[in-house]
Amino acid sequence: TPSITPGLKSIRTMDMNQFPISRITDALEGVEALRFAPTGNSDWAMAALQEGDGKNIDFTPFKDGFYNVAMRSACQASFLLRIRSANGGNAILEFTAKGEEYGFKRDGSWHLISIPIKDILAKDPKLNLSQITDFLLFRSGSGDVRTVENYVFYMDHIFLSEKVELKK
Repeated sequence: TPSITPGLKSIRTMDMNQFPISRITDALEGVEALRFAPTGNSDWAMAALQEGDGKNIDFTPFKDGFYNVAMRSACQASFLLRIRSANGGNAILEFTAKGEEYGFKRDGSWHLISIPIKDILAKDPKLNLSQITDFLLFRSGSGDVRTVENYVFYMDHIFLSEKVELKK
């Protein structure tokens, strides 16, 4: 069995611009998942997940591994998934409206995506893996979120792993 991150005792949700995160019971794993939905009071949206006590998280044991997250949405708009560190590092991964980056399909079903940590570092080599502050930061892409149909995203089962089991 590949090694994975130990679970965090708690997470802190951060509404950074009109994008509150709520807990729902329709989860891929466990008893709850997170729902990201804009309030409609701004043309863009941003929210983040942090360690519950505001401590930095150390990704270095998985520097050659994978960042994994289950996502679900039927929204066809582009969005940014960012990972930030205490020193100002900000790796930005774009999920385009037409693409299926890392296997994410916009069909309303759960999809576990696995992103190589090397891909994250390629987006910002200054990202300090030993001092991750926002382990998931979700930011709307271009366009006004108020005019996009169904701009709602769900996240669950976020973890780091040394390996990824390939789907057959």
